[in-house]
Amino acid sequence: MKSNLSPLILTLMVASTSGSPAFADSAVVTQFLKGKIDLKNDSITLPLHQGSLPSGKKVWYVLTDVSDRATATRLGIGYAPALAAAAKLKGTRSATIGRDGEMALDTGSVDFAPARALTPGTAPDLFPPVAVQPGSVASSDYSPLVRVTDSSGLVVVFDAPILAFDHSAAELDFCSVKPDFALVHDRVIQFCPKKKEVVLGLARGFSKGKALVYLTFDANIPLAATLEGDTVAPALDELNGTAATLPLFAVTNGQTGRENPNRQGFNSAIAGEGSPLNILASFPTVAGGYSPLWDIQGVSWTTQAVAARLNQVMKSSADVSAAYRAGNLTGLGGGDVKTLGILVNCPAVAIIE
Repeated sequence: MKSNLSPLILTLMVASTSGSPAFADSAVVTQFLKGKIDLKNDSITLPLHQGSLPSGKKVWYVLTDVSDRATATRLGIGYAPALAAAAKLKGTRSATIGRDGEMALDTGSVDFAPARALTPGTAPDLFPPVAVQPGSVASSDYSPLVRVTDSSGLVVVFDAPILAFDHSAAELDFCSVKPDFALVHDRVIQFCPKKKEVVLGLARGFSKGKALVYLTFDANIPLAATLEGDTVAPALDELNGTAATLPLFAVTNGQTGRENPNRQGFNSAIAGEGSPLNILASFPTVAGGYSPLWDIQGVSWTTQAVAARLNQVMKSSADVSAAYRAGNLTGLGGGDVKTLGILVNCPAVAIIE
């Protein structure tokens, strides 16, 4: 069994922000993904699916989004039309749907045995970390995106991240005991095959000036996967620069302090103060081109802005643009704000207030 990580290492996206002034007494306003949301504990309960590979190995997964509106409505999952752009890409796996409604997948495996670890940088700049180790590592042919062709010839793309692999329901019976993270994804809170459900931890952030909660499952590089508590999935590289992704702004050096209403960023999250409060460009009801795949654009406040306490919480891409135009914000490492080639799979769950 993996050893427990310290509060300092259990960082971005894992720690709850429900006690923060920015999220006090939160309530769900609009929900995109059907499931029981618990904002007190920042979690959601979702249906758990069991698929298989040609070898017969079991694949345990959830469905969060799909490129077809009718399918999304029928299954109670997010409608993400931008995923259609990934239908023919190498970074998308194929599957057929059996009579039991579950996926028979062509490829892809995940090793959940590694112990997630992070060595912070020197305070106050805990980011970037000195060393990282993701808690789960995917094979080169794994991606959370799955292409399915139905009987009518309609091709749809699902976001179907793997949460456990090649283990029986009995081995994964974590309905009432703490999960063994050598067997399941690090975002799992409860894993209950007999009930066909899983409880997953939520992250908090902003989009279009609104607070929201979302899930996080996969990233294409070890740094992002470790920070997020995700599976590192190199095949996501194939989606870089495509229409299947949207921008996400990640702050490195916002203000710190768990009770500080202007808290935001990687330094704060690595210190164990809560989610980094990333800024998503859009969510399902705002943009017709919504996707759960996010292209990270790292931003840093200038030394002068930090000294003047201008590094206040940002809640929209418009806020980021305004701070950049004012000369208070730069891209990661200085210069322009731009893509870093880092992709994360973070399905939006709900707008909250």
